[in-house]
Amino acid sequence: MANKHKTEDNTPEPDQPPAETIPGATALLEPTPAEATPAAPPEQLTPHAWGQKLGLCEKADPARPWIESHADWRFAAADKLHGWTDHAHHWQGPGQELLLTEEDFNLALQAGANYPAKPAHAAACGKGFEDRALTKEQLDAKAKAAKAEVSSNG
Repeated sequence: MANKHKTEDNTPEPDQPPAETIPGATALLEPTPAEATPAAPPEQLTPHAWGQKLGLCEKADPARPWIESHADWRFAAADKLHGWTDHAHHWQGPGQELLLTEEDFNLALQAGANYPAKPAHAAACGKGFEDRALTKEQLDAKAKAAKAEVSSNG
C-alpha cells in the first residue's frame, strides 16, 4: 500500500512542502533537550583545604593539619582575621567543619588583604563568630544597644 503523501520514489508530492519548510516541523523531528538539571552545589572545603588546593599553604605536620608550614601572606592575613587556626577547635568533628565555597574563600582572602578598610567576610567567620564581620561602627552600635538593654532591665 503506497503512502498517500509520498510518490513512489519516496519524495514528497509537489503539493506537500518538505518537513524542513513547514514552520515548527523540524522542532518535532529533533530530540528535545533533557529537562534542565539543577546545577550542582558549589564545592565546599575548609579554609585550609582551599589554601592547599590553590597553592596558598602547605601542611607542616600530619598530626596537626591546622598548622601550616608555609602560607601566602593573603592566606595568613585571612586566617588571622577570620580566626581559622585560632578557633579550629570549634570546627572539629564530622558535620562541624567550617566549609566555604571558593567564592567565599576568595572574599575572605580579599578581606584579609584589605583589613581594616574591609571587614571580615561573614561566611568565612564560622558560627558564633559573626561579629568579626562587623565594622567598628556596627560593633559600637551593637555594644550601645546591649548597654541600653541592660540598663532598662536593671
